[in-house]
Amino acid sequence: MRLAIFAAGLITVTLSASDTYPPPRFTDPDRIKKLESAMPEIDRIRARHASGNVFAVSHKGTIRVIICSLLGIDLSLYRSRIGQPVSAVTVFEFRPTGPHMRTMGDTSHLTARLRAELDA
Repeated sequence: MRLAIFAAGLITVTLSASDTYPPPRFTDPDRIKKLESAMPEIDRIRARHASGNVFAVSHKGTIRVIICSLLGIDLSLYRSRIGQPVSAVTVFEFRPTGPHMRTMGDTSHLTARLRAELDA
């Protein structure tokens, strides 16, 4: 099964990278718990659609947490490790060996003007 996730939203902010490593962790446990609640829904979608393609729409923060969860990345790093442009498409394919990210943050479906606004 393939799951395409579409980030909905109006604006995006690009922050400068720091010279420090590791990147700062997002430490608000209530926020992380709320974002983690998306994973049971992903499990329900997968159970209902064992084969074929599924299109789901969510906010970019939730999508970043889903990406981290599926790839085994510490959720407290979801903001500093995962870039997800607004209106971007991320595609996972669920294989017997586990989730496989085929596409992340693709904005090629947007007009050149909209892509330029996202990059500004």
